[in-house]
Amino acid sequence: MNISQNKLNFTNQLKTNVMRKNYLLIFASLISIMMLSASPTTGLQFTGASASYLNCGENSAFAVSTFTVEAWVYYEKNNGSRYIISNEGHSGELGEHGFSLRTSDDSKIELAVGAFGGWPSVKSTTTVTLDTWIHVAATCSGTELKMYVNGVEEASTTLDKPMTASNLALSIGEGSTWKDRRFTGKISDVRLWNVVRAQANIEASMSTPLTGMENGLVANWKMDEGTGNLVADLTGNHNVTKPDEVLWFGNNASVSKINFDEIKTTISGNNLRIENNYNSQISFAVYNVIGQKITEDYVNAGELVEKQLFNSSGVFVVKFIAVDGASGTLKFKM
Repeated sequence: MNISQNKLNFTNQLKTNVMRKNYLLIFASLISIMMLSASPTTGLQFTGASASYLNCGENSAFAVSTFTVEAWVYYEKNNGSRYIISNEGHSGELGEHGFSLRTSDDSKIELAVGAFGGWPSVKSTTTVTLDTWIHVAATCSGTELKMYVNGVEEASTTLDKPMTASNLALSIGEGSTWKDRRFTGKISDVRLWNVVRAQANIEASMSTPLTGMENGLVANWKMDEGTGNLVADLTGNHNVTKPDEVLWFGNNASVSKINFDEIKTTISGNNLRIENNYNSQISFAVYNVIGQKITEDYVNAGELVEKQLFNSSGVFVVKFIAVDGASGTLKFKM
């Protein structure tokens, strides 16, 4: 083979490699755009306050031992087990019973079920990332648990004993028996089924609205009302009344603005001081100029909090949200 032919072959191979890289970049971009467009734009904001969860009540329809549970979740804080949905419990008669979908102590998504004498569980390989929407789904058959994140199966485990169904009240954003493990962040489109759904069905419908007539659908709380205290179940069977401590977010939400005459924010060196003279608890998060969260906390009505922003300088944004739904944003420079 002569030198000219070698150059031609090398040039063609280089062009092929460049085209492959471009195709991969385009494909990756399309996947990112698809996931971004699929993320919920409406739902419920759980503040972490003591009453900030949904009590769906006791109902025989929730006493499932073979099931699929799904939800879109957006964690804003995660320190240990934070419940998404649960009806788990323990009693002398039933022993361990029910289920919980939550984060584990190592920040994975975990489904734990009560099988008399133990709590078998399955965990995602994905680690929860704050301020990021993910779709989570888990299934329980008589012999196996499976975990899905964004429609992809990540883990499975076999059951030595079948799960024992629970007749306890179903809770969203809090444990049903073991309290004070409340979810902080946003939840949207929670679905409970009394059938084990296949991976292909979970992936195909996770970003598609249901009709409420699907086979095996127990409840679907879309959480898209945006106003009022009714959280409707698409099946029409299990509507829920939300407390005022659970807030609406999104396109339909009617959210008032915080009066910053009542929130005094001062900066001294690297010390951020927030004094709350507003009429409710205020949660806040501080972000730098590129959107990274620096710190977060809350301050009760009539109190103040100080935060040290070590080794930080430049322009920052602090975002406030009150338990009553009011919100606001301030910029400051250090």
